[in-house]
Amino acid sequence: MHYFSVRQVSISGLAGLVAGSIFMCQHTSIDDTKSCSLMPITPQQLEELIREVELEDPIDYADLPFDEEALRALVANRLCEMTAAMKDFSDQDRFLSLLAVSAKLLLENLVLHVQLLRRDGVPLNETSEALLRRLRDDK
Repeated sequence: MHYFSVRQVSISGLAGLVAGSIFMCQHTSIDDTKSCSLMPITPQQLEELIREVELEDPIDYADLPFDEEALRALVANRLCEMTAAMKDFSDQDRFLSLLAVSAKLLLENLVLHVQLLRRDGVPLNETSEALLRRLRDDK
């Protein structure tokens, strides 16, 4: 059961948050049968949302030595833990904190992606090149 459609959120935003979260995670002990504190969704439902997002914006797992389902579970649990840790935050502070984490992870994802493209000698598409040119010109 979904509480919102993934099309109601930024696909790249949620994907960036999910993908980036793996760098902060360790195995968690959260009970997968319970919903996340402060979130009306279980880790399993969040995993399903991740899968839906991946239909629109696939992740290239390439030859990583990790099980994709295990990575999704790890990320879903981590996001639930992050939200539960904010139980004493006001709604606005919780929202701003999650927004800041999302923005940081999107930036990290962008930087890592550009570094990989440059390392492999892959030219950037026109849109990406224009964005980076604009960023360089703003210095």
